[in-house]
Amino acid sequence: SGGTGAALRHYEDTGRQYPLCVKLGTITQSASGMPMAEVYSYDNTEDCMVTDPYIEKHLDHFGLKLEDLEKTEKTLEEQEGALIDR
Repeated sequence: SGGTGAALRHYEDTGRQYPLCVKLGTITQSASGMPMAEVYSYDNTEDCMVTDPYIEKHLDHFGLKLEDLEKTEKTLEEQEGALIDR
């Protein structure tokens, strides 16, 4: 949504090995303390938004700590809600 297609190109350029894409600006903790992020799977069996139950572990792999991240972007759901409210 509004992107440049870089994530899809990366998925294809890496031999379709890594289907998950995280919109970094949406990473946050829920009120219950659970990590949340907008995650999309380019895998042919999914090709949709998914829940990554290991998001914290996956972020840690790249040196990203949940407590150091701040939500800076609207999720697709929030964007859709804003359009409906117009």
